Amino acid sequence: MGWRSSIIDAMANIETMIDFSEEESIDADLFANVTQIEKTISFHLKDDRRAEIIRNARRKVSIVSPTAGTTRDSVEVSLDLDGYQIVISDTAGLRKTSDDIETQGIEVAMQK
Repeated sequence: MGWRSSIIDAMANIETMIDFSEEESIDADLFANVTQIEKTISFHLKDDRRAEIIRNARRKVSIVSPTAGTTRDSVEVSLDLDGYQIVISDTAGLRKTSDDIETQGIEVAMQK
């Protein structure tokens, strides 16, 4: 089960416990489950190889569009994938154009 599913499951159990439990204590299994989720996430955030992906997975670095000719600059994102340093580049597409700025973007892409 992934983190998202585990967290949703734990939240549902907590809400059920709040709504229907006559006891004021937290169920031991639920507490252990939430503690395990916290430990797993903390471990990954402390692991230099995985933390970069987790911290930056949702970081938006560029505007993307299916319209040809809209990418002008080269945008790079560096990731650490299981110990391997990976650089992903988004560059202008390689095509013929009469647009001077797009031509410059294509030249940058060719250099990359």
